[in-house]
Amino acid sequence: MSLFSHLELVEDKYPSINLHHDLADVLFLIISAVLSGCEGWKDLEVFGHSKLPSLRQFRAFRTPNR
Repeated sequence: MSLFSHLELVEDKYPSINLHHDLADVLFLIISAVLSGCEGWKDLEVFGHSKLPSLRQFRAFRTPNR
């Protein structure tokens, strides 16, 4: 089973009407950022913006359809 298969199994408890990002995308971003040495929310935000093209090779990283 791949990492993405495991991430898709995590249940999102928030109602879909309020969804801004796919939970699996967020989890993948956090895992990638931490493995790259990020140590806080600001680091994670900077990492996400600067590495978005690279991250999109693995996940869509777009706002889900409501």
